Amino acid sequence: MPGEKYTRCPGCSTVFRVMPEQLALRAGQVRCGQCKTVFNGIEQQVSLAAPNPPEEPLSEPPQPLNKPTNPTARAAARRLKVNMVEP
Repeated sequence: MPGEKYTRCPGCSTVFRVMPEQLALRAGQVRCGQCKTVFNGIEQQVSLAAPNPPEEPLSEPPQPLNKPTNPTARAAARRLKVNMVEP
């Protein structure tokens, strides 16, 4: 719905839907219905929109791991079945 905003209680982290008209009535002061904390709903506004995907895909695929030279690391890599590349 257009005009809806969301605010998070700093006391218990509950998120509430608020309307700009509600925030304007008391200069943003709201009371949490869960923990009864009074806080500024304007200052505590949050966005529930999904984050935007990256603009560009990664330019290069991840490179395989190099073969470890330390004997302990080689044994650990074998146990973990890590795909290694010879240098």
